[in-house]
Amino acid sequence: INDPRRHLTKRETHVDFFADFAEALQVAQHLNAAAVLATIGPAPNDRPRSEQRAAVVEAFSQAARMAHAAGKVVFIEALNSVVDHPGFFLTSTAEALDIADEVNHPGLKVLYDFYHSIMMGEDPRSVLTGRMHRVGHVQVADAPGRHEPGSGKIDWPAQMRLLAELGYTGAIGLEYK
Repeated sequence: INDPRRHLTKRETHVDFFADFAEALQVAQHLNAAAVLATIGPAPNDRPRSEQRAAVVEAFSQAARMAHAAGKVVFIEALNSVVDHPGFFLTSTAEALDIADEVNHPGLKVLYDFYHSIMMGEDPRSVLTGRMHRVGHVQVADAPGRHEPGSGKIDWPAQMRLLAELGYTGAIGLEYK
């Protein structure tokens, strides 16, 4: 299977992305997986951000329809550019949620990653309040260091209470070194 990671900020990569994404959906079907994560890639310096974002919204609008038709969901995730993904296009959870709002399709959800969000200086309560309906999955790793919960400075009992308070009842994935 080809990795469906492309530079989704560039419309000219979308044809290849959709072919790879269709293949990823077939694998997800075979594995009985509920979702496929599709990353956006870097932000090219040669294009206005508004043009890049429009291309991302177009790509995820189509991917959401494809995922939904297959009985799946596509996840969009903001990654931190501070340590792990310099130059990445989507580094703001708020913007990921805005894109999900703009696409406005049940086939697209946000994968909220506490580690990336906190590394970008986001306050989870501020970012997530009123928007949990757009979140399809939550991942955790402690910060700094991206190690197991309890190894860093994040107050995990408080964050888990926040998720419950905001109505999140889904799975919590562990993604750490």
